[in-house]
Amino acid sequence: MTKKLLVLLLSFVLVFAFCACNKVCADSDGDGKCDDCGEAMPGSTPEDPEEPKDPEEPKDDVVVLIEDGTANFKFVIQKNSTGALNKKVDTLIKTLKNLDVDVKKVFDEKDNLSDCEVIIGMPENRGDEFKMDIHSLGKNGYAIKIIGQKILIVGGTDTALLEAIDVFEEEFLGITKKTKELTTVKINANQSLDMTQNDYRISAIKINDNDMRDYTIAADMENIYAAEVAEYVQDVFYDKAGYWLEIVKPDEADKSIIISIKENTYAGDGYSLTVGDEAITFETEFPDLLMENVSSFLAKTLLVGQGEVVFTSKQSKTENLRDIYYETFGKATADGLADDFEAIKKTHDYANKWGHTVKAKSTSVFYIGPNTESIIVQTDTDWQGCKFIFDDSGVDPYGKDGNRSKESTTPIFSFESSTPAKTITEKFAHVTAANPLIDEGVTTNIGFAPGVKCMIVMHNKNKKHFIRFGPNQDNGAAQQELLLVDENGNIDPSTPLQWTYEAVTYAVMYSVTERPITAGNAVVQTISNQAPSAYTYYSRNFDITRSNVTLTNLDHTITNEGDTGAPYTGFTAVRNCSNVTISDCKFFPSKDYSTIGSAGVLVGMGSYEISATMSNNVMWKNCTQYKFFDDAGYAIGQGTMGTNYCKNLFMDGCFTCSFDAHKGTYNATLTNSTFEHINFIGEGKIYLENVTIHVDPKKYMINLRDDYGATWEGDLEIVNCELYTVKPTTTYLNLINTGSHHDHDFGYICYLPENIKIDGLKITGSNKNVPLHLYYRLDNAFGTDLSLPGASGINGGLNPYMPTKVLDIKNADDITWVLPGTLQFKDMKVYMNGKEVADWKAKYGTKPQQ
Repeated sequence: MTKKLLVLLLSFVLVFAFCACNKVCADSDGDGKCDDCGEAMPGSTPEDPEEPKDPEEPKDDVVVLIEDGTANFKFVIQKNSTGALNKKVDTLIKTLKNLDVDVKKVFDEKDNLSDCEVIIGMPENRGDEFKMDIHSLGKNGYAIKIIGQKILIVGGTDTALLEAIDVFEEEFLGITKKTKELTTVKINANQSLDMTQNDYRISAIKINDNDMRDYTIAADMENIYAAEVAEYVQDVFYDKAGYWLEIVKPDEADKSIIISIKENTYAGDGYSLTVGDEAITFETEFPDLLMENVSSFLAKTLLVGQGEVVFTSKQSKTENLRDIYYETFGKATADGLADDFEAIKKTHDYANKWGHTVKAKSTSVFYIGPNTESIIVQTDTDWQGCKFIFDDSGVDPYGKDGNRSKESTTPIFSFESSTPAKTITEKFAHVTAANPLIDEGVTTNIGFAPGVKCMIVMHNKNKKHFIRFGPNQDNGAAQQELLLVDENGNIDPSTPLQWTYEAVTYAVMYSVTERPITAGNAVVQTISNQAPSAYTYYSRNFDITRSNVTLTNLDHTITNEGDTGAPYTGFTAVRNCSNVTISDCKFFPSKDYSTIGSAGVLVGMGSYEISATMSNNVMWKNCTQYKFFDDAGYAIGQGTMGTNYCKNLFMDGCFTCSFDAHKGTYNATLTNSTFEHINFIGEGKIYLENVTIHVDPKKYMINLRDDYGATWEGDLEIVNCELYTVKPTTTYLNLINTGSHHDHDFGYICYLPENIKIDGLKITGSNKNVPLHLYYRLDNAFGTDLSLPGASGINGGLNPYMPTKVLDIKNADDITWVLPGTLQFKDMKVYMNGKEVADWKAKYGTKPQQ
């Protein structure tokens, strides 16, 4: 029977009753008297009617939450409550609504106080009587307290608070799964519940004799790394021993656990733990590694501890953390999918600042997509066999303004000097036509003291050199070269002046005194660009502009080459520095693409794995390449190397299709190596020892590039070398390929090697018995002295061609030599096995045509 029906029945009994006349009487007018006899109705005193009573006030020790199905309370939650807590309260409110009880939820604010409330979580605006140390409950403890007409529900943690709400719902509200209605809920004060946790594995934590219950944790909470560790330490102490340590600012530390992050805290040590009389200090210079080290320490002490745990000064230690990893310091994903550029860059930036070695895990795969910055490397780096993926497929060669895009021209790894280059053009103001810097070793001092040993690069825009001939013709480049000088300005004899300067219009000074560094040991995959085939060179590579660098053991492959593609400046590029070694690398020549050259005809574009520009003392050692031979055994001949304006180049123990020293070379030494072809332009000395050349299909051992005048002003020495051919020929082979463009002004006089010395040379393969011509395109030219100004094999001649003066051949007895017969060689001296051949023209020469 419902409550309303019960009230109606009671009313019926009161209105229809037996009165004094023993009849069933009625009181229709409600005056308390029988309508028939006028006697008082039973239970009625009309002469002194009773006043209606007010509802009974609830006693102080009783809280009436629900009365007659109506809620007298509201839930009060804290503004900073978690999502889980909000959801829990909302679910309880929904449960009550399903039982026809509507309850509101409000935030803890000063202007919404009410008489009856269920407060969830420690309030700030409900008075001091509601304040308590919730952490005294323990991590798993909670309390439900009746305070006046309000109920406070708190927990030692958010998890414990959620459990307390479940208890309140079931034991205080009486709601179970079987509850169908809720009419009245009254709670007595003695129902308060306190579930304090006491079951801790650790009974006490001390530093020596000092109990740590009232200690604090000192940390800079604005630092995300320090904040993370401070909260972790707080949680461990609370969980294992019930010690709740407040977190304070570093300058408020007294008896504290100190969390400190300081860059370069130690010279050689990156992490320190110190246990003092009244403090424990965790100090590190690596934010990303702080949690790892602190958690490791606590795992060995508190996480496995039982009973009483005592920290002593014997636990103090430091750890050497000079090696930092992308996966820890920079938090790289290393999954080959997410772009790890920022993490890698962050790691190297810190290492550069404080001199740390950078390492990677051997199993890591780092993906690097388009970027407009470089990862600067200035310290030792060991990638330990990891893999990098350079994805160029989405890199456009052009920017929004139509110029070259920054993404395509920015190196990925850039080895840079910590000393910036310095423009010093004004220091050369003394150089004039009347006071020039003179080549050929005449000028040995630049005329001022730079103060430090350095490399100086200087230009004279008033003079053009290397005015290119042929399909890629151009108007030349400013006269330029590099010089090594000491602090007093003396020119190092290994880098003498190549040209005479009547002006220096631009000059830059580069540092050469950096500490030597080594980097390497990685597999690198380049996903090829998909750009149109044009001279929009890509430079997403390893770029070295820092002196004293060794780059070693890189294994490079190129994938996804399409029908078109832009060329590459060099997978490893060296620029504006000195003393660089690239060793034990394996290169992958890119696909050969063609475009229309400056002369309006189709030309193949040079795309390089190895490049060097304006650099000195560069060595490539034990480097090889993929795709050297085709299926028939012929050397493919794709270019792997290109250099400009370099001095003192070395290649030893290499197996690459080309050594291509372009304009401005001074000195090149090739030893113990195999090539498909070698190209030179410049001066100084070419030295070849134990070198094998696969001469097909060019049919010559050494090429002096005719697009730059086929010039080498200096000497050539060949020791124990071999020309190997696969494809037979019925004619001849050539030792040196030259040009005969005497009607073109290259900007300088052209030279053939002045002194040629050969000690041990053999021809092997299919053409070991054919004649070997010393020079190609000069042997059977007209009987003209091409060394004279105006002389011509073609159209009147602008450019004289200086001849070889001495040819000295030893240990090449199986070769049939053919020496040049033009008049310019009339004074050349020829030596065979140490003896001068008086009439070499008759024995070895070609007869000049009449």
